[in-house]
Amino acid sequence: MQKAVITGMSNRDVSNYLKLTADLMDLHEENSFKVRAYQSAAFSIERMEATAFDLGESELQAVNGIGKSLAKELTQWFQSGTFSPYESLIAQTPAGVVTMLELKGLGPKKVKVLWKELQITGIDELLDACKSHKIASVKGFGPKTEEAILKAIEEKSAFSSWLLYADAEQLAKRLTAELNKTDFFDRIEPSGPLRRKSEVMDALALQVLPSKSYSAPKLADFLKVHYQHEQSGPRNHRFNLSTGQQLELQISNASRWGSDACLNTGSEAHIYHALPSGSIRTKVLSKAYEREEEVYAALGLPCFEPECREGFAEFEKHQKGTLDRSIAYGDLKGIIHNHSTYSDGADTVQAMAEACRALGMQYFGIADHSKSAFYARGLDENRVMQQWAEIDQLNTAYSDFKIFKGIESDILADGSLDYAEDMLKEFDYVVASIHSNLRMDIEKATARLIKAIENPYTTLLGHMTGRLLLRREGYPLHVDKVLDACVANGVIVELNADPWRLDIDWRYLDKVEQKGLMISINPDAHETAGLQNMVYGYYCAKKACFPKDLVFNTKTLEEVAAYFKSRHGKS
Repeated sequence: MQKAVITGMSNRDVSNYLKLTADLMDLHEENSFKVRAYQSAAFSIERMEATAFDLGESELQAVNGIGKSLAKELTQWFQSGTFSPYESLIAQTPAGVVTMLELKGLGPKKVKVLWKELQITGIDELLDACKSHKIASVKGFGPKTEEAILKAIEEKSAFSSWLLYADAEQLAKRLTAELNKTDFFDRIEPSGPLRRKSEVMDALALQVLPSKSYSAPKLADFLKVHYQHEQSGPRNHRFNLSTGQQLELQISNASRWGSDACLNTGSEAHIYHALPSGSIRTKVLSKAYEREEEVYAALGLPCFEPECREGFAEFEKHQKGTLDRSIAYGDLKGIIHNHSTYSDGADTVQAMAEACRALGMQYFGIADHSKSAFYARGLDENRVMQQWAEIDQLNTAYSDFKIFKGIESDILADGSLDYAEDMLKEFDYVVASIHSNLRMDIEKATARLIKAIENPYTTLLGHMTGRLLLRREGYPLHVDKVLDACVANGVIVELNADPWRLDIDWRYLDKVEQKGLMISINPDAHETAGLQNMVYGYYCAKKACFPKDLVFNTKTLEEVAAYFKSRHGKS
């Protein structure tokens, strides 16, 4: 990041600038109240439904967490493209120090020590200092911190040019809009991992159909204004984006659009899969097809949806005649892992429930954080009671919709659940999740989860591996042992649809299906807009061609209510 240009930025982009500005303020020891103001604004903007830079000063000031002076600064930024607080601080800070702030586990205070006391001004210098064990001897650091820094550097290097699908989708839409301004193309469609909706990717591909106005030199000239041109061939152009990814334009024509779409979209395992009449690749190289449906029909196959084209389960399910059992988005009837302003959410229980109902759902489950999650304003017993009273009141207004009383109970270090048994048994359902003490070996992590699963009040195992895509790996697990424990105890496995999580990994869903386990697709939404993230979990289930009858929240309101009552023998 250099100049904070606002054009085309999402709320997350704006939030990231505010977070970095707050970190820079902290680094330079500015007023702590102002630091917290920027952090609060970043939190609010990331969770806003409206686009921040579409709002005027008075509208920004009305947003919870944005004060009068900051609303004025933001308005000036959005109008001028210049964010003075950020640019003033960035000018005083070496670029390498700014990069160090992005390392997981290194906050402004530690970065300041490294910069001011050890004169470390970049990742390479920090890496050398860790390898020579200079960091471990610094007060407040130690060998474990040094090891964690090394791992953070390694992860940052590995993922520096990667994007989550949710971000890649938005970037691709903006790029497509720019390309459409040229009149060079009659058709522009997503391709490759972007079209398959892969969880993460380091390149974006668009398949394009040139118009009569198209010429390769003119296109190259247009794109070079914004992007670094890497190479061109007769059928593609590659450009490096400022965001670190590569953009590939795959040139096609009307007569072989279907052939190219098959080759460009499917994974290698999909297009090379051995079939009685040859592979997909062999078929499309032998003849040009205008439509993808024609390619698959020639091979005696249905036209697999792009998400399914992973070479994972689609061919086997087709052969068994069970492909039509796969979940469709319209099968989902409710959402049961969500948060509200009672804990760390941005919207009230009522607002969240109404937004869920507006999506056509039959039921909504609130599962705020439990009391041990102090960092997320976890609910003590009194606040749980307050929330229950509010839910009871809200439910009186509904005849065809219901709010269920859940909790996301922290799995404590010893595997026990937050709250005593007399409290746990009163919830409609309990989502059991790990949020702390994440550094575990495989035996410890597996045992901790299994103990939580064996708790008679655990209904759902939340984000099983604890991974955050492009941020941290999950803790190691004996996956089969954990899933077998779920089978033995009748516990549902969550497919957390938050784009950062997508956990359980869809590649484990064949094991889940073989064991007859149910999954529940949930957005882990912390604001009304977050409910839309359900679709990302659906895409992952679709990749595994997962059957709808094993997805818990395809059940009707009546079926779910009956399940929750029978789960612990409630009357």
